[in-house]
Parts: sequence; structure tokens; C-alpha cells
Amino acid sequence: MNGYHPWKRALALASLTAILMMLLHATVDFSLQIPANTVLFTLMLALAWVCATPASAKPSADLPRLSWAVLLPTLIVLQVLAFRLSASDYISNESFAKVQSWQATSPPPWNEWRQTYHLQQKAVSLAPDNAWALVNLARLNHWRHAFTNGRQPEIDRVSLQQLLRAAAAQPADARIWLAIATAHLHQGQVGSLFRQAVHHAFRLAPWETKLQWSLLRLLTAAYPYLKPKERTLLCTVLNHNLRLQPDRTRRYLLDSKIPAGRCSETTAGTVEPNAP
Repeated sequence: MNGYHPWKRALALASLTAILMMLLHATVDFSLQIPANTVLFTLMLALAWVCATPASAKPSADLPRLSWAVLLPTLIVLQVLAFRLSASDYISNESFAKVQSWQATSPPPWNEWRQTYHLQQKAVSLAPDNAWALVNLARLNHWRHAFTNGRQPEIDRVSLQQLLRAAAAQPADARIWLAIATAHLHQGQVGSLFRQAVHHAFRLAPWETKLQWSLLRLLTAAYPYLKPKERTLLCTVLNHNLRLQPDRTRRYLLDSKIPAGRCSETTAGTVEPNAP
């Protein structure tokens, strides 16, 4: 790297190494979908670009000035974005803790729910692409049913839209797709979008036992609404749970939580769909 200042060579090497390692990590994980990692990756790109500016043969005061003129605004913008993301995450975590506490004391107080909902709306406005801020907003919106007479379709529609926005912002998160499938089932819409959400949740996190168990229970509830050709999906998830947690899944079968006629157990320890 002849023609470059020594400090630029060091920074360029460090930033390029960081970029390479983050890209390698992204091939096996979804790290770049985490906002903080994305901000850091952008910072490394900006730093590498600034350091790639060669030093002129004759010393010039304009070259360092030009480099810092690009780097400083970039750092300021990234700092503002990081602050907004941090504030959004903090508010979302507080809202999630309240939602968890409400599950034990349903319904929540109206004033507390309204205050939490407005705070969560602020969290989404701070970071519109923060997937879990949108998920928490959908959860809070779902609690509107506790303050209305009967189930309101408009509330479910808004919650589902917020979940779909979250999936668009973070499509590799299986928990979001599970929430979307659950929302579809609550609305009685067990169609192609429901099946697509189930497939995404199943394939994105096959190693997460808690999620796969929730998926099994969800499909058990949705089974009567599925078409005959699609009922093998339940048996596929059931087989997977038999491999992940065999004892718990067999107890689930023995307790008749899956009615007879849906899947039959074979001698190999797996289950096969019975003819409708």
C-alpha cells in the first residue's frame, strides 16, 4: 500500500478484516439483521472507504480535511441511528415486560395499557424497521380486545399488518413467522399465508425446541381447518419433535391431545398421516 499514510494502512487493514469476518459470520447466521451489527458494519465500510484515499506525492492539507469531512458526518449519522435504535429497544423491552406481567392478571388496567401502547408507538417511530418493536406493538394492540365487547376484526387486522412489517424488516426470525401464523389462526384464516408462515417458522429454526413445540400445538389447533393434502404438515412437525424431545412428544400423543385419526405411530418411532 505504497503512497498511503501509515495510520491509514493500519485502519484500512483493521476495517477490511472486520468486514470480512462479519460477512463470513453472516453466511451461517443472521447477525447483519440485528440493527447494532448493521450499524457497525456500515461504520466499517465507511472507514475502509475513507482510508482507501491515497496520500498524494506532495503533502496537501486538503486530503486529510476531505477524509474527515466524509468520516465525521458519517460517524454523527451512525451515532444518531444507534441512539434511536437503543432507545427503541429499551422502550420495547419495558413494554414486553409489562405484557408478560399482564398475562397473569388479565385484563390489564386501562390507563396502564394506554400509556404502554403510546410509548411503544414512540419506539416504532424512533426505529420503524425495528422488528421486535413492531412485534411488541402488535401484542399491545391485541390487548384492545380486553376493552371491547366481543372480538373486533379491525384490531386483528392491524396487529397482523404490524407483524407482517416486522417480518419484512427481519425475515429470518422464526419467532415472528410463528406469531404471524398464530395471528392468522386467531382470525380463522388458515390459508396460503398461514401455511407459508408455518413453513418459514419450521425451516428457519429447526433446532429451537420451544419454538417447534409451539408450532406443534399451533398445528394441532389448526388441523381441522387444513385441506386433506395439507394435513401431512402436522405429522412432519410431529416427527421433528419426536427427534428433538421424544419423551415430551410421546406424552403429548398419549394424553390424546392429538385426536385419533390424525397421525398413526409406526414401529420406527415416527408418525404417518392416516387417510382422511
